[in-house]
Amino acid sequence: MMGYVVCMMSVSTIYLFKINTPEALQKCKDLWAYMKHQSPLLYKHVHASYAGWTNRRTVLGRRIALRVYAICQRIFKFA
Repeated sequence: MMGYVVCMMSVSTIYLFKINTPEALQKCKDLWAYMKHQSPLLYKHVHASYAGWTNRRTVLGRRIALRVYAICQRIFKFA
């Protein structure tokens, strides 16, 4: 189950970064804040995984996360 949550958080974060509007970035912050508030233990686990690597707060960090996503998309052939 933890693997599913990690995957869901990383995909949600990447797609919100791809939208790249102030509303989408706020939704991303709200999503992570909701998880932290509802289940601090789950948040700690997810934040320490690759999903936590996608949750970057700076413009450069978001660009790196999107670039890594694009590279993985080419290698593993997913949408």
